[in-house]
Amino acid sequence: MVQDSQPTVEQVWPDFISLFTFGVVGCSSHGVKPKEGTNSALSESVSSTDSERLKNDPNRVVVEYDEFTKATSYFGEGHVIGGFTGEGISGAVVYLSAFHDAKGSGYSLVVDSMYEAEQYISFNEAVDISGARYPVRKDRHKVECSSGGCLFYETVLVDISRKDIEDRKNTGFRIRLQGSSGRQEINLPAAYLKGFLTKVPAV
Repeated sequence: MVQDSQPTVEQVWPDFISLFTFGVVGCSSHGVKPKEGTNSALSESVSSTDSERLKNDPNRVVVEYDEFTKATSYFGEGHVIGGFTGEGISGAVVYLSAFHDAKGSGYSLVVDSMYEAEQYISFNEAVDISGARYPVRKDRHKVECSSGGCLFYETVLVDISRKDIEDRKNTGFRIRLQGSSGRQEINLPAAYLKGFLTKVPAV
């Protein structure tokens, strides 16, 4: 909850984690369909008072199987980043996700962001350090305002391929999200990419 006085990172962190689990559920619009109970399970795995665990276990991948759709979904560990342009509280939880079903498979870079601003950044473009561009899908968003200002929450999905991940497993994945009123640089380390590829089978 946003307070009338200037909130601290510690005060808004629980809301940030809520956004993380909120974003995981939102992945269903991209074909990643967690079965019932996934949200609560991930909530337990990302305690709001244990931010370090979000960025210190690159090999952790949550696997969910839906017996009705016969789809298997994979969610990489959340990687906490900061560095939004502008001032005020900002940050994001970034993770890789994938799904396999009878029709094929898909991979996404999921970005759950939170920032103080006067309007949504509205991320609509993603480009990596080599100049390659990737489709961006808007997934979820919400805003909380008080007399002290507004906190914006925005979740987007960047469509990537397994080859994109494999090609960068030794160097890391550096990508920039851009929107109408700001941008965010994301750097997923090589260890994170290797850990995800190890747990997610190629089909």
